[in-house]
Amino acid sequence: MSKETKIKEKKVKSDAIDLISEVRKGFKLANDRYDKLSSEMKSGFKLVDEKIGKLSFQVDEKIGNLSSQIDKKIANLLVQVDEKIDDLARATKKGFDGTARKEDVEYLNQRFNEADSRLDSIDDRLDGIETSLIGNHRHRIEKLEIGMTELKEVLSLDK
Repeated sequence: MSKETKIKEKKVKSDAIDLISEVRKGFKLANDRYDKLSSEMKSGFKLVDEKIGKLSFQVDEKIGNLSSQIDKKIANLLVQVDEKIDDLARATKKGFDGTARKEDVEYLNQRFNEADSRLDSIDDRLDGIETSLIGNHRHRIEKLEIGMTELKEVLSLDK
């Protein structure tokens, strides 16, 4: 083999080694980027989980407050109902001398209907809040998934 061929052969081997080195560097860079992205995604998911936890706590707290308010209003209504029932019992004891009239019963029915309507309204509002929060979380998760898909596509293009 001639000296010139040996030099060319050494050059080719050197170029091959350089190419392999560059490819390895490229793979290491891609791996480092993947690790960094993975870490950032974990941090992002942790942040989302924390925010969802806080929102869940806030919703639970607000529902608890509303429940407490409803309980107080129901307790007040029950006291009023008990008072009305006592009034009706006294009226009956007096011999139905006009104390308990049809108007009184209609008034009680109206009060019960108003209380029932208020409870229905509160239920509807709570359902709306729950639906809104769940929809918002679902939308945010879908956006994150789309972003992840785009990042995967970008990373696969770099290879």
